[in-house]
Parts: sequence; structure tokens; C-alpha cells
Amino acid sequence: MEARLACGLAQAQFAEQLGLDEQDVAEFERGAVRTPPEVLYNAAQFFGRPLSWLFGPLPTS
Repeated sequence: MEARLACGLAQAQFAEQLGLDEQDVAEFERGAVRTPPEVLYNAAQFFGRPLSWLFGPLPTS
């Protein structure tokens, strides 16, 4: 959600870019359902970032 908001995109706009329904994006962002890998990949491609970028920094042990 942070990346979408940083780009100034509404859920409906982001959903359209990914070929999804706005409700799907809302459910993914709330964590109500698991986000399919292909949606994560398409989101990373949309933002022009590697897939790992969506997950934030890795924890250090």
C-alpha cells in the first residue's frame, strides 16, 4: 500500500494497471487474502523495482 500511495494512485487506478478488481487490491492490502505470486511480480514490474523491494528490508540476525 505504501508504494501505491507514494505514487499517488487510488486503489481503483492501481487495480486497473494490474488487471484486477479494486476489491482484490483492497483485500490484498488488508491481508484478508494471500496475494498471488503473479500479482506481486506484476506490481514489482509496474513500479520498476525488483520483487524483493515489495517486502522491505530483510531482518538481520
